[in-house]
Amino acid sequence: MTSIEKNIKVKTISQTVSEAAEKASEQLKQKTPLPSILVVENELNCTLIVASYQNQLGVYRIGENGSQILHLVPGDKYRALLFDECQNVQVVILSKLLKCSFVRASGCSVLLRIPLIGALEFFKCKQSDITLQKPLNLVQVNSCNRIRFFHGDECLEPVLYVINLSIDISCARGGNEIILVNTFDNLLNQRIVTVQTTDTNTPPILEGGVLPVYIQEISQMLFWDDKFSF
Repeated sequence: MTSIEKNIKVKTISQTVSEAAEKASEQLKQKTPLPSILVVENELNCTLIVASYQNQLGVYRIGENGSQILHLVPGDKYRALLFDECQNVQVVILSKLLKCSFVRASGCSVLLRIPLIGALEFFKCKQSDITLQKPLNLVQVNSCNRIRFFHGDECLEPVLYVINLSIDISCARGGNEIILVNTFDNLLNQRIVTVQTTDTNTPPILEGGVLPVYIQEISQMLFWDDKFSF
């Protein structure tokens, strides 16, 4: 093989590698990346189940017309889940999440059967019941009305509640209920309380207080705005 033929062969190999790399790059650009935040919107009168199966995280809808898969993604990492404008929906969470948020939920019931890594968040929600079967690090309640939290039998560790611009927020266990926020006066305050339950027959223990804050400062602390920015 002459030197000219060697140069042609090397050049051909180089061109082939370069073309393959460019083609692979274009294919990657065309693929839509999997979302780290899964959004469930505008569900009405149904049951939503969040569960993992065979290393996949799924969000399943069960209603009058049968079942439907809303999301099915690889379970290679923890993901955040956002429920937006759901009405009269029962949500059952059976898989560990990065965090779980509810925006403008109305008449919903939520059963959390497994701990979250981050916070459980509520923004502009009303008339909803939340059952914590496992303890959480943080529950954030912003601009909500009439939210009931129930600590289940296995929720025996302290849960921190941070409440802003909300009224009629309570926590219960075994028929014993305590009021976290119940008056319009609390609209001008940020309330930070720790709730701990020891057994079914013992009322929840409430520790914490009210921190006076200006409404302008509270609006900057909200996790959500109307555009769902993170």
